[in-house]
Amino acid sequence: MRPDEAFPFFGIEIRTPRLSLRLGGDEDNLALARVAASGIYPAGRIPFVSTWAEEDPDVLPRNLLQHRWGNLSGQRPGDWNLHFTVFHEGGPVGVQSLWAKDFGVRRTVNSGSWLGRDFQGRGLGTEMRAAVLELGFATLGAELAHSGSFRGNAASEAVSRKLGYEPNGIEVYAVKGERKISQNWLLRREAWERSRREVISVSGVTPACLEFFGLTP
Repeated sequence: MRPDEAFPFFGIEIRTPRLSLRLGGDEDNLALARVAASGIYPAGRIPFVSTWAEEDPDVLPRNLLQHRWGNLSGQRPGDWNLHFTVFHEGGPVGVQSLWAKDFGVRRTVNSGSWLGRDFQGRGLGTEMRAAVLELGFATLGAELAHSGSFRGNAASEAVSRKLGYEPNGIEVYAVKGERKISQNWLLRREAWERSRREVISVSGVTPACLEFFGLTP
């Protein structure tokens, strides 16, 4: 039995002009840990609620593996959280997530991502988020997409605006004892259709996948 036969999400692949997104295996996860250890953001400018990327490089691979294993084990029909490994020129460069709760009823997705610093500033962040939006809206029939970014994260804000998101309130977090304000973003289906990139393909979404997504095949 192949991995995608036991767990159908392993068969999904999203392709853009420069990127391939899929769940990947443990060797890919270890390569991701090396990318993260080489740096994701400038020192002192944490863009996430979690500070996992600042862990000791000797510990980070183990913790990243445990996190991704735990994430896979928690998938339930309609309640899913896919951390796609983003491949560029044959190697992993970051992660693009897409998740939902009660998707069959709510038709709403959420996204998050990280990209190694060596690969930033090339438009890959926009391309990888556009990839999962194609899965969410075109393949699964989502009506709304949410995202969020700490104020001052100009790169993430630029991606949201470029893809048609609109500001949608704020949330306040405590990160290492510091008050952080997150700008929420909302993308409506009609706005996504206006900014849609036609050169994205999604493959491997089988009837078994649709059941996991909370949809009737």
